[in-house]
Amino acid sequence: MVWLTVWCAQVEAFIAPTNETRARVAQFLAAHGVAADPFTPAGDVLTIKVPVAQANAMFGARFEVFAANATGRT
Repeated sequence: MVWLTVWCAQVEAFIAPTNETRARVAQFLAAHGVAADPFTPAGDVLTIKVPVAQANAMFGARFEVFAANATGRT
């Protein structure tokens, strides 16, 4: 199992964002008053929770909230 631990560490190091990228993402999120939690040990995926309207404004996007007709679940 030691080889797996070493391999995982190598993959994490390979996919980890650079310090510059981390700083730019942190600056972008801070400018929008958003905190992020790392989703992976390498920090290559973050979790943020914001209302859809705020995400639209942040990313210049048009995200939508959909609900299933049968259940009403979003």
